Amino acid sequence: MKNQRIHLSRGDLLFQILVYTVLGLLSLIVLYPLIYVVSASFTSPAALVAGKMYLWPVNPTVSSYKAVLRESRLWIGYKNTIFYTLLGVSINIVMTVLGAYPLSRKDLVGRKVIMTLITFTMFFSGGMIPLYLIIRKVINWQTPVAYIATVAVLTVLFRKAGGAEYMLYSIFGGGLFLGAFFMATDYATSPVTKKGQLIYGIGCGLFTVFIRYFGSYNEGVCYSIMVMNCCTALIDKCTKPTRFGVVKSDKKEAAAK
Repeated sequence: MKNQRIHLSRGDLLFQILVYTVLGLLSLIVLYPLIYVVSASFTSPAALVAGKMYLWPVNPTVSSYKAVLRESRLWIGYKNTIFYTLLGVSINIVMTVLGAYPLSRKDLVGRKVIMTLITFTMFFSGGMIPLYLIIRKVINWQTPVAYIATVAVLTVLFRKAGGAEYMLYSIFGGGLFLGAFFMATDYATSPVTKKGQLIYGIGCGLFTVFIRYFGSYNEGVCYSIMVMNCCTALIDKCTKPTRFGVVKSDKKEAAAK
C-alpha cells in the first residue's frame, strides 16, 4: 500500500507555521529563566551583581556550589528528609495493612464511624505542609488564597453539576491545591509585591476555570500558571510601590552619564 501524503492548503500551512512560531516563542520564554538561573550559579558574584551576565556565565566559577555544599544545614535537611520519608512510608504501609482487612468486614463494630473519619480527613484536610510554609513565611498567603477563592467564586457562577457540589469538586479535585501552594508561589516565576501576588492568583484562577469550563481539557492548573508566569514581569512593573523621598536625576545628568 503506497504512502499517501496529506497535501496542506496554503491556509493550513500558514496556520501550522503560526502555531510552531508561537510555541517556539513560549518555549523560549519558559527556557530563558531556567538557563539564566543555571548560568548565574556558575557566574562570579561580582559579575552577577554588576549585571554583566545576560545568558551565559561570566568569569565561570564553582564557588557558589562549594559554599552550598559546605553548609551543614543542607545535609541535616537531607538526612531529615530521608529519615522522615522512610519512617512515614513504613508506618503508613503497616497501618494501612492492619486497617484494610478489618474495615472490609461489614460486621465490624464502629465501621461506619471510622470510615467517616478517614474520608473526612482525606477530603477536608487543610494541609499541614502548606500551613507550615505560610506560618514560617516561606510563602505568602496572597497567591494561594486569591487562586483558590477565584476558582470557588467562578465555579458557583459557571454552574455545571450544580452550585456548591461543583465548587467543592473543582477545588478539591485535580491539582489545584498542589499548584496554588507549591507551583504558583515559586520565587523565580511569581510576582514580588503583595498586590502583584493577589493579581497573579486571580489570573491563575480565571484561566483555570475558563480552561476547565470552556475547553475540552479537564485540568487547567499547569497551563494557567504558565500563562501567568509570562505576565509576572508586567505585574511587578505595574504594582511597584512608589518610592518617597527619592529625588529624580536631572535629564541632562542622566544623558551625560
